[in-house]
Amino acid sequence: MLVNVLRKHALVRGLQSAGCIVLAELAQSNKESHDRIRDCAGIPLVLGALENHPYAGDVQEHGCRALYCLARHDAFNLHIVCAGKGIELIVLAMKNHPRNGGVRCAACLVISQLAMDSKPTQDLFRSHGAIPLVLNTLVDSRPSNQQYSLLAVVSLADVNDDGFADLGAIELILNKMRQHPTERMVQWYGYDALGALLSKKKKQHMERFQKSHGVETVQKAVNGHTFPRNARTDRVLGAAKRGPFIKSR
Repeated sequence: MLVNVLRKHALVRGLQSAGCIVLAELAQSNKESHDRIRDCAGIPLVLGALENHPYAGDVQEHGCRALYCLARHDAFNLHIVCAGKGIELIVLAMKNHPRNGGVRCAACLVISQLAMDSKPTQDLFRSHGAIPLVLNTLVDSRPSNQQYSLLAVVSLADVNDDGFADLGAIELILNKMRQHPTERMVQWYGYDALGALLSKKKKQHMERFQKSHGVETVQKAVNGHTFPRNARTDRVLGAAKRGPFIKSR
């Protein structure tokens, strides 16, 4: 019934915003509801809401969050989002709402899901101009929201490490980690983002990391916080230090 209402009143902003909120909640509640939304063509409806209301911040924020909930851990739904202009609409949401933290953080969240382990999707986000938008979100957002832009960096970095580095991402992430030493999520996802950006161990990237006091910054993060660590990132950052980082707890 909800899907039918949204389809019938596609141009009613309030209904579309509220409908996206409900769809997100249902998608998270249980797998049956999650799959039923897909089977009822709910994903194209969310994409339609984003397309029909490009300057409505509430629709853009809740629509992006609904896409995240529907695409999370579901390869089929992820394909539907990407095939249905999802990438273009998500990036457009960030462009149209440069000062709306809710929209930009929700967009980063869904980018982190769609681009994860998918080089073609990462390329598409880059071609639509997502990289500077993600970094601008990291600059502008509150510490509690910076985790979403850092997650997007992690997911986009595989084929876009040069694009991020050229825009000063390594230095920016390190600065955020130093500015917010007590914010566990900033330290955790900053660690992950740096590991992703430096994973190819390119000389110019490693030098930027070292010159920006990256070794000391990451060492403080892993000493001061308990968070999931991974061997790849520890190896990369340890190579910059020319020795191992503190052992995982």
